[in-house]
Amino acid sequence: MHALRIILERFGLTDSDLVAEGGESTVFALGSDKILRVGRSGVTLTTRKYELVHEISSHGLPWAVPRLLDHGSVGDRHYAIETGLPGRSLDIVLQRLDGKPRVRALRNYAEGALRIREARIRRPWFGELYHEPPVRRETWPAYLEERARLQIGKAGEAFAAEVPGLEEAMQRFVTDIKTLGPIDVGLVHGDYFPGNVLVDEDLEITGVIDFGWSTLMGDPRLDAVCASAFLEVDRPWCTPVDAELVRQYVVERDPSVASVFDVYRTFCALHFSFVIHYGIPLYRWCVQALREGPP
Repeated sequence: MHALRIILERFGLTDSDLVAEGGESTVFALGSDKILRVGRSGVTLTTRKYELVHEISSHGLPWAVPRLLDHGSVGDRHYAIETGLPGRSLDIVLQRLDGKPRVRALRNYAEGALRIREARIRRPWFGELYHEPPVRRETWPAYLEERARLQIGKAGEAFAAEVPGLEEAMQRFVTDIKTLGPIDVGLVHGDYFPGNVLVDEDLEITGVIDFGWSTLMGDPRLDAVCASAFLEVDRPWCTPVDAELVRQYVVERDPSVASVFDVYRTFCALHFSFVIHYGIPLYRWCVQALREGPP
């Protein structure tokens, strides 16, 4: 039996208990005050991750964070029982929204991407806080280049075959990141998309989840770009209008985002190319984004 099914049966849950699904884990309601988080293959949920999340929260993150109650594994799938957070995944909520409520939800979502930088944590390097082993470098361009090369290496020959001129695209990316200029280093979630954002009935953000292997110290504008770029991923409820609305909002709030948007969008496509192994729509977006370039 599939490991996920075994875990769900162990806790008496079914697919109907699903409340959120992110790139790093899938979340199920476990009673009224707890959740079961099941990590994807290769993602180890440890107390160290939760210590990181609490550090982030205690230094200015404007939302609640979960507390680890227990954890374990079945096969290669790791799970954790956490205290629950209020709200529902925006990924699910957006499926039933249109008109002004949809615009309001997307603007709040975009604002959330800009507020992650409020967490006042510091490190003497650019790079990952939780990834094992982490990439950490003295400069932001050095980090971006190394992580991008590592990720396309994980994606392998199949990815290279789907993206003609991948090495040329990589070289353009390396050239572009060297012109970024000084970076006001701060916290970057690294995987900011609707599945990792919780909202209440008023469509206000109540929590941002899955601070983990993508979380790093770098340019906080990366989250603002992710917020828009990931809305381009092919899902039945997403439209090009959503991505453009978020892009316009973050640029209005921080005009400097416009100057880095294309290069960070390329980084997202390179960074998440490894999801070829999971067969999810994000992979098709990575291929398309690198084939076609900026929208």
